[in-house]
Amino acid sequence: MSIAGPHSDSRQPSSMIVVVPDKNQSIMVTSILIMAILVILTVGLLMWILISGRAVTSQEQDSLLLRSQGVVPTSENQVPPAVPQAPAPAPTAPMVAASTSTQSGGNAAGRSYDSLTVAATQCGSYDYAGMADYYDSYVSVCRSSSGYLYRAHVGDGDLELPATKVGPGQYLVDADPHMISVHEGIVTVTDSNGDTVRTVPLYDWKYEY
Repeated sequence: MSIAGPHSDSRQPSSMIVVVPDKNQSIMVTSILIMAILVILTVGLLMWILISGRAVTSQEQDSLLLRSQGVVPTSENQVPPAVPQAPAPAPTAPMVAASTSTQSGGNAAGRSYDSLTVAATQCGSYDYAGMADYYDSYVSVCRSSSGYLYRAHVGDGDLELPATKVGPGQYLVDADPHMISVHEGIVTVTDSNGDTVRTVPLYDWKYEY
């Protein structure tokens, strides 16, 4: 009887393949990702600085241009300051020769001029006279061969200035910086911008054609 010696099993155990993660590779991938993010952030920051710088430069150029033209730039919510305007030119009218007519007009054509005037507005020869006694206001336009003279009396004083006749019962008086306009029964005072500062309606008035 033979004694068989130990014999090896013909079936070898199957080898187990275990994949061990490469730590160095993981660190490299992570580093690449971080660097990519940093590059993107850096590029974005540089582009933002460049765009902001151009915007500031453009605003400075616009501001300089506006200032050179006398205009102050304002924000959307800021009210722009008023731009000073040149005074409006005084209205001009053709010179009308002194009238010699004895034909009267107005709502008091039948009354005497003396009844429509006070001492400060009396004339040697009348072309116009009007009154608003409840306003203590009296106006007259005296006529002569050399032209017309406007006279007015109000509660706070008297005024006497050359006048220009622009039509029957219509006159312009340059009272710089104001302009006085007489239009039949209305006396209007305007400022240098053409804005009305006072209007006096007359109760009775009379004029010559």
